[in-house]
Amino acid sequence: MQKTVGVFYFSGTGNTEIVVNLLGNEILKSGNKIEIIRIEDILKDNVYFDVNNYDLIGICYPIHAFNAPGIVYDFIKKLPRVKDKYTFIIKNAGSNFLQGGSTKIIKNKLIAKGFDLFNESLVLMPSNIFTKYPDELSKQLYLTAIKKVNRVVREILNGKMRRQKNSVFLTLFTGVASFFEGVGVPLFGRDLKVSSNCVSCSKCVKNCPRGNIRMEGLKVKFGWKCMGCLRCIYRCPNGSIKPTIFKFAVFKDGYNLQSIIENSEIKGEYITPGTKGKYKEFYNYIFNED
Repeated sequence: MQKTVGVFYFSGTGNTEIVVNLLGNEILKSGNKIEIIRIEDILKDNVYFDVNNYDLIGICYPIHAFNAPGIVYDFIKKLPRVKDKYTFIIKNAGSNFLQGGSTKIIKNKLIAKGFDLFNESLVLMPSNIFTKYPDELSKQLYLTAIKKVNRVVREILNGKMRRQKNSVFLTLFTGVASFFEGVGVPLFGRDLKVSSNCVSCSKCVKNCPRGNIRMEGLKVKFGWKCMGCLRCIYRCPNGSIKPTIFKFAVFKDGYNLQSIIENSEIKGEYITPGTKGKYKEFYNYIFNED
């Protein structure tokens, strides 16, 4: 029986969007239907959606401080109450350290509204903050994501249960990390400065998912609602936006995974059985078919 899947997602610099597109292609290839909606379009532009139109609901997001970004929780608040609506989540992170954090908080909020969260997956993608991965590793993580997403599609269409184990420690740690992110990230946003090569194109204003950036005349101004998605920094056509105090956190030459994916000279064979050092942590994830 053909299923219709509704996927709601947030993506800051494109990693989650790439995962969602892989998901959509695989669901279509399986003979089912899918509708993909950006969470920010619902919150900023009041894009209409009806969860009752879908047999399955998917929520996809990047990890922020071992938790879902605040914009995802804003979206959950807008969800209607339903009865036993089968729901899955796909989160992505640059590392599988502590499974990307506890999902108990988001799970409880969904269950309270009648969403049956039956399947949870973590898909690793290249880091876009602090540590820039080698291009070969970034490509390998993308190629691995294809296989992981294929597994997710098989599971959700067959109703397979996969729930993350959330210990008390992991949930407590996630709550603490999220609290400090909530305090620190607005400061990061206020630390952003615009260089003299800015052409006042206002692309950053249009792209900001939280509406935290505005134009005052020809000058770009930042508010206190930043959630650290880094989109304004990496998508500025002139590279005009940079932090001053927190400049160590972002990549000087930007972040563009799509260019790595499209580069046929990058083979994506970085991790091997002989890999040593800090990237060895990816070995089990890449070569484990689960």
